[in-house]
Amino acid sequence: MDLQTVRSTIEQHKHELRDFGLRRVGIFGSLARDSATAKSDIDLLLDFDPDKKTYRNFFGGTVCLETLLRRPVDTVTPQGLSPYIKPYVERDITYVQITD
Repeated sequence: MDLQTVRSTIEQHKHELRDFGLRRVGIFGSLARDSATAKSDIDLLLDFDPDKKTYRNFFGGTVCLETLLRRPVDTVTPQGLSPYIKPYVERDITYVQITD
């Protein structure tokens, strides 16, 4: 699976992801660097509407994305991102806007 396929799949299912309070989904890691293999998971940064940021929405959004992408996903929020890896994530990340 390549970056464009992941972006397209997320864009096609914005309405479902919006139900979990997602404002945007960031794609980073090996997929964003075009070095993913068939065994790679998909690294995603989930940015929520502050009023809808709950564990239920985080885990529900994660399961929804795994189902849509048919691949394991590794998810984190901006607040959960380690300060040690944040610069590397910011260098590679590309966002899909969920809300208008």
